[in-house]
Amino acid sequence: MNNIKSFFKNNKKTLATVGVTAAVIALPSLAFAANTATTGTGDLLQSQNTTVTNTFGANSSMVRWIYFGEVFMSLIAYWKVRSPMVFVGLIMVMIFTRIAFGLIG
Repeated sequence: MNNIKSFFKNNKKTLATVGVTAAVIALPSLAFAANTATTGTGDLLQSQNTTVTNTFGANSSMVRWIYFGEVFMSLIAYWKVRSPMVFVGLIMVMIFTRIAFGLIG
């Protein structure tokens, strides 16, 4: 119990900063949620879902261009460092890109 007390006593500024940051982040979200609940408005961007999916979805041209960029940058990185581990990083970035764009679309 003394360790916990001394931790809070020694880190007052840090804990205050974290608390203020959490409040600054949470308050606008809570205000927006309360406003939506009281006014009864729906999702204003609902009509744009197909546009976002077609532009940034898993089968969009944006993904193809990002893959081209990833391969190009990996080739440049391999040329600079001559390490085959660059291509392992390429595979990891491609998997992350596939998952991220799958979640978007």
